[in-house]
Amino acid sequence: MFELRTRKNIRLAPHHYLGRNFCFVTICSYQRQSVFLDAELSTWILDLLRLESAAKPFRVHAYCLMPDHLHFLAEGTEPGSDLLHLVKSFKIKSSRRYLREAGRVLWQKRFYEHILREAASVEAVA
Repeated sequence: MFELRTRKNIRLAPHHYLGRNFCFVTICSYQRQSVFLDAELSTWILDLLRLESAAKPFRVHAYCLMPDHLHFLAEGTEPGSDLLHLVKSFKIKSSRRYLREAGRVLWQKRFYEHILREAASVEAVA
């Protein structure tokens, strides 16, 4: 008999992702493919991150786009800033366009995040 593997929920309760928090996020490309070696794609991804963060509303203080993943440090600028909504919107918009243009999946299903508890750690993370 086969046992269905269930993934452990790595998320905190949704209210932890709301408000004026600093969050460090890592999103990996599908199967860790080195898709961001493409300069045009990388520029577009960073432009989209800027647009989505401003619209959600977040301020991106630092980012690092590696060949197979993206790191960014964002700060919610309003009480209603929702990190989960930001990441979901960013991944959907970038994934749909990439699938349409390249015919491939762009991102892994999940992402990793760390909510910073102390303002002093912001500089260290950046």
